[in-house]
Amino acid sequence: MVSATENEFKIALSQTSFKPGPYTFRVQNTGKFPHALTVDGPGVQNQATTTLTSGQTGSVSVTLQAGTYTLYCPVDGHRAKGMLMHITVAPDAAAAAPSSASSPASTSGGGGY
Repeated sequence: MVSATENEFKIALSQTSFKPGPYTFRVQNTGKFPHALTVDGPGVQNQATTTLTSGQTGSVSVTLQAGTYTLYCPVDGHRAKGMLMHITVAPDAAAAAPSSASSPASTSGGGGY
């Protein structure tokens, strides 16, 4: 579970490093105005919490794939005021390692990195 705190006008997450897999973002509105959290990115479109009033908590569950995701508050005007962040989900290194280790020839051509 990833804890998220929203207030005027920012989003803070309990972690900044992500691997592919399922996540639940538990959101707490510590601000004075209503807020929500929407997640958009590869395989995830407009997945959001309900609108939370001051002091309320809510959650949104998503399965993240490798790539970049946008997290933002969809309440009118809040995204433009800075309630926006991007997270990057790194490819699962553990799943990729056996493939490259078992095939050394595929890494010797090497100019693509």
